[in-house]
Amino acid sequence: MKLRSTLIIFLTLLAGTAIARPNFRQRIEQFKSQSQQTSQEEININGVNRTYIVDNVNYNKSNPRPLMIVLHGGGGSAAQAKSAYGMSEKARKENFVVIYPNGSGRQADKFLTWNATHCCGYAMENNANDIGFISALIDKAIAQYGVDRSRIYVTGMSNGAMMTHQLAIALPNKITAIATDVGTMFGDEKIPSSPVPVLIMNGMKDEMLPFEGGTLGKFDKAWDGTKMKPANYQAQFWANANHCQNNPKTFENNDIIQNDYICPYNSAVRQIIVKEGTHTWFGATSRRKNAPEPSYDIDANDEIWKFVSQFKR
Repeated sequence: MKLRSTLIIFLTLLAGTAIARPNFRQRIEQFKSQSQQTSQEEININGVNRTYIVDNVNYNKSNPRPLMIVLHGGGGSAAQAKSAYGMSEKARKENFVVIYPNGSGRQADKFLTWNATHCCGYAMENNANDIGFISALIDKAIAQYGVDRSRIYVTGMSNGAMMTHQLAIALPNKITAIATDVGTMFGDEKIPSSPVPVLIMNGMKDEMLPFEGGTLGKFDKAWDGTKMKPANYQAQFWANANHCQNNPKTFENNDIIQNDYICPYNSAVRQIIVKEGTHTWFGATSRRKNAPEPSYDIDANDEIWKFVSQFKR
């Protein structure tokens, strides 16, 4: 009787293992598939090799996907942005390709910056051709990664957000829509040749790029001294560039103020002000050392995709 009971238990466990095994195998295959969809690549720009991480690649050109280019903040990297921001998870959920480019620096994979004219660091000092880099990267993505040329989106944080503004101004014929997280402008930007839909997100408790503008926070040697405009200037600049009405529709609750400008078709401007927001990627899964605690009153990835995915050129 005891032997029979032991045998029954053994067979039950064996059956359970057999049932569970396909799920385990499925998880392994899913992990392998995701690993194959992620790789670090490089592209040569006027004799300079520039690197980037591409994720959730689509090689089926008969079914092109949207592209999201994500620019890390000053002192960050492509790998850091991929790890912290959570955009790859959003890409798999919403079925778009995501590329994380590396800025420039004395080291290949950390402490990297973007040349946003007045900021920042190595890239600014060495006049890095970041516009040429991202323009060529878009072309390569369309040619090789199954990307839909009519749905090219760019987003970035801090120095990456400054660069995102510069890219939309320089490449409105290639970029469908942009979104910026805790970025700024300096007041001497040129009006782009055609409108670009823009989402702008800032925190009122930002100590690095103060909401009221002025001088950069503790890394004042990373820029050329030009004073930054108040956060609201970004929305006003793009409302003017996109031929929108002056007075936006405003929604406010305990956490945010949202301003939606009334604009012509395919030229929307939205501003989200996070009242307790600090200098972070809103809703980030992790933070860099000594960075402020991420703000969770909004999720940047959700807000970005909800906004940009409306637009197609």
